[in-house]
Amino acid sequence: MRNNTPKGCRQGSPLSPILSNIVLNELDHELEQKKLIYCRWADDFVILLKSEEKAEQVMEEVILYLEKVLCLPVNREKSRVIQASEIVFLGFKISQGRIQASDEAIEKFEKKVRKLKNKDNSLLADYVRGWENYFKFDCNN
Repeated sequence: MRNNTPKGCRQGSPLSPILSNIVLNELDHELEQKKLIYCRWADDFVILLKSEEKAEQVMEEVILYLEKVLCLPVNREKSRVIQASEIVFLGFKISQGRIQASDEAIEKFEKKVRKLKNKDNSLLADYVRGWENYFKFDCNN
């Protein structure tokens, strides 16, 4: 007996990043073949280029590749060309040659700390330690 299921898997599912990595492995090969500098984590990625004109061209090529070759929908509202100083990727931003936690990540952290402050101290300590470890940036490792 077969049950019909919706396309894809539920967002936030532990399976979601694994499936993204499997499906987007082909995109990695395409970007490497074009000798592009990029960073990808699951279905989030950044491609670094020197000119806005080249960036617009590559973005269109990548969107076409994702939609036509891999048959994946692209959220065009979230897809954009921006200056490197404006990049926020996985909670990090590049500012004045430094990589640091984004303003949004800090705001979310502060909100969560206020929420946990009057509750279980072990949860608060675990949350702070986890946040610090995530945003710790060590060029030597």
